[in-house]
Amino acid sequence: MRPISWIFCLLGLTAALVAPAAAQDKTEEVTVTDTETVTVKESSSTTRSTAGYRASSDDVRPFQTWIEDATIARGIVVEPFFDLADYGPVDEWRLGAQAAFEAAEQFETGLRWSLNDLSSDTFGNSDETGLSDLRAYARYRVRTKNPEIASGLWVDLPVGSSDVGAGNFNVDVFGAMRWHLKGGWVILGNAAIESIETGDDRDTGIQIGGGALYPLSQDLSALGELNWSSARDYGLFSLGLDYRVASSNHMRAAVGFGFDDGGPDVELILGFLMGFN
Repeated sequence: MRPISWIFCLLGLTAALVAPAAAQDKTEEVTVTDTETVTVKESSSTTRSTAGYRASSDDVRPFQTWIEDATIARGIVVEPFFDLADYGPVDEWRLGAQAAFEAAEQFETGLRWSLNDLSSDTFGNSDETGLSDLRAYARYRVRTKNPEIASGLWVDLPVGSSDVGAGNFNVDVFGAMRWHLKGGWVILGNAAIESIETGDDRDTGIQIGGGALYPLSQDLSALGELNWSSARDYGLFSLGLDYRVASSNHMRAAVGFGFDDGGPDVELILGFLMGFN
């Protein structure tokens, strides 16, 4: 599938997400803390409280830094995802899932694994499919007040197929921030030191990035993200939408544009996030 086709797919999905957001007035309870509950009445002309917006954005996860974030899962969060990326002569798709578990208060652990396919227009139009490495992570929220701050690490276990560039042991130690502003804006930030293995070589570098999350309504949020890794020569700018279809379920879609040598020309990210308390 070529990039222009992905963009049309995204526009169609965007229309499907936005249409339900033009809903009528409704009243719901939003939990702000363990001991405080606020009742929020929503309409097209009502200005919602910052507390209500904050409660509604806590379960909205970034597309690029799903792991390197400062929010903590309540119960279990699972997101099946599908990615399409165009690297010029090479196209890649990934079909997988990522999961987060509330291991203890302010402490989250999780996994990510996928089936990857690489197809190339060169060298006889080769096509390789295989499992990625299994990524395991843990993070702890060290500050619960605004801005929220978390630290953690992830490790790639080399159980994947070398046919799709897997079979490497990688480590990343990171810090992340969520800064809630007036009007519902949330500023995202992350910084990390990572050690990346590629065949017989290993590169150590930094990952740095951030973005912004804005709730367009109680159920629909927009996200813009920009992240860069020196060890992987990888950069990506993305724009996405997150639409809450039920109390803990979210339809998600984003389109990304790469920069630096390792970034894709264009990438489409689709996911369906489910929460189990």
